[in-house]
Amino acid sequence: MTDAALPQAPRPEAPLPEGPAAERPEGFRRVSQALAERGHPHAPRWLDVPARTCAEAAQALGVATGQIAKSVIFRRLADECAVLVVASGDRRVDTAKVAAQVGPVGRAAAAFV
Repeated sequence: MTDAALPQAPRPEAPLPEGPAAERPEGFRRVSQALAERGHPHAPRWLDVPARTCAEAAQALGVATGQIAKSVIFRRLADECAVLVVASGDRRVDTAKVAAQVGPVGRAAAAFV
């Protein structure tokens, strides 16, 4: 889906908060802004404690693991392209299903990401 295909709901200007939120990493700020511009009803939440797993993030937020979105990055073998999969925190990503959509994939090492 391209940007042009995304629904553009009317929304008043939603600038990023000042103070600590303005100090967040650029990627977080860019995603927050893109979601706001497209009228997404929920802003990403920044955790002040480390959360390396969906279970840890859910606990920090006081929600069920299934309410957390996790992102998994694969490396497409044909062209070394990054493939981002977003899934519910209580689900496993089926690599075979990903490969059926985009071609064979491998794990993306930290240096690749």
